[in-house]
This record gives sequence, structure tokens and C-alpha cells, in this order.
Amino acid sequence: MIEFGGWEMSLQYAGIVEEHLAVRSAAGLFDVSHMGKLLVEGARAHAFLDGLSANTIPSTSGRARYTHLLREDGTILDDVIVTCLDPRRYFLVCNAGPRAAVRSWLDTHRPAEVAVEDETDELLCLALQGPRAAELLQRFTRTDLSRIRPFGAAVLELVAPVGGAPPEGLRPPEMEGWGSATMEGPPPGPGPRGREPTVSTGRAGVLVIRTGYTGEDGFEIFPPASTATWVWGTLLAEGASAGLRPVGLGARDTLRLEKGYLLSGQDFDGRQTPLEVGCEWVVKWDRPFLGRE
Repeated sequence: MIEFGGWEMSLQYAGIVEEHLAVRSAAGLFDVSHMGKLLVEGARAHAFLDGLSANTIPSTSGRARYTHLLREDGTILDDVIVTCLDPRRYFLVCNAGPRAAVRSWLDTHRPAEVAVEDETDELLCLALQGPRAAELLQRFTRTDLSRIRPFGAAVLELVAPVGGAPPEGLRPPEMEGWGSATMEGPPPGPGPRGREPTVSTGRAGVLVIRTGYTGEDGFEIFPPASTATWVWGTLLAEGASAGLRPVGLGARDTLRLEKGYLLSGQDFDGRQTPLEVGCEWVVKWDRPFLGRE
């Protein structure tokens, strides 16, 4: 175990090389619950986030995008992934180290019609990555995962698999169950709001996004703390025969290095712009945003 970003994390399980190769050849499961998880809600949530982002923010439910949050001078506050749950509600995943700074930055710039809530302690993040990731996760859900594109999202009902086969009668992905009842009435204000995602059957759901940090296909799963242990253990047990292995922070770093992904605090430390870290492709210049000039 090592300290990383204020969290105690496993550096390795069976070994960094073995875990790295498992992700490249079959699948690996990462506990990356240290990542910051923020909900941004309100009638002006899209315009607010888009104005702070180097990349455009999606306005279609179930779409996610990688982007950089910028300061006035164009330097990177953090690189994040923003998912549109619906046009008034967004799920922002940031790095653990800058989490407090990101939350403060959003609070400083948000209009009164927008609320920001930190869900980091309520939601975990389990990343299932590798060429067999979709096959393994499909055993746990009736949602047709082939219809979730990279950087797509859905709310899934996860069930214990039977006989190692996917459930019969696959159905299209859905997002409407993520707290849709709370979107009626006035814009959200301070205080608790119902956000437990549900599927169309009324059963509890889990937000899943087809993203990752390895260069392989995969899914980031955000179960509530109350069910995360079951998701972790059942996935590992079901996937063991297919080569699924738990993966620690060490292999996560070697995998992202091979892909060329940035690491906050190492590849940028608050003094660089997207152009200076080789990420001009992130910047969409044909729109106003903080730090553009």
C-alpha cells in the first residue's frame, strides 16, 4: 500500500508486470475510487461548464468528453471527463490531488442557478479494462453494451450472472433513470436531492461510462459505497477463468505511459497550457471559454 493523492492505495497485487500483461491480453479491474466525482446541476449547467472548458461539453444525455479546465491565463487546473446525464445535470470526474481546487474553482465561478455537489465519498469507481472487458461486464447486465460507444454512458442494472453467459433479451442503453424525477420544478439548490440512479424497471442502477486510462477498451463503473464490495468481488470471481486480475497503481501508471496519457502533478503541474503538454487537439477554438486569450 502507498499514499497517492491523499488516499491509501494498492501499488500491486500479484505484480506490476503480470497485471500490466493481464490488461493487455484479457482484462484487469482497478479500484480508482480516489478520483474526484462531482455533480454539476442546474438550468445553466451546460453553459457554465462549457465556459470553463477547453473542449466542448456534450449536451446529449449519455455522452462524455475529455477536457481541460483552464485558469484565466490558459494554464491547466486539471484534466477531467465530463458526462452529460441530462441537459441540466453533469457528472465530472477529476484527479484526486486537485479535487479540492477543482471544487473551489467551480464554486467561485458558478452562477446562482447552478449547484455543485461532491459525491466522491458516496460513489466508488471500479475500472474494468482490457479486450475482454465488454464480454465480462455483459454477463452482469441486460443492457446491450455493444450499443455504448467509447465515451458513451448508461445506467445499468447489475445482476449476478448465471452460468457465465450474458442474460437473454438484451435491451438498449438508458440514461433517463439518473435522478430524472428531481429535474422537475425549480433549479436545484442547497440540501440533499434524490440521485440514486434507477433503470426503467424501477430497480437500482449503476452509472457506467465507456472510458479508461489504459489504452484498452473498458468501462468505469460508479457503484454506491453500499454495493461496491459486491461488484468488486463478483466481477473478480466471475472473470478469473477469463484472465481477469485485480490491478494496482503501478500497472495503471505503466499502462497509461504506453498510451501517452497525461498524469496530473507529473506531466502538468498548474504552469502549463494544453499546447505546452501536446494537447492542442483538446482545445476547440471556435467558441469563447476562460483562458482562450
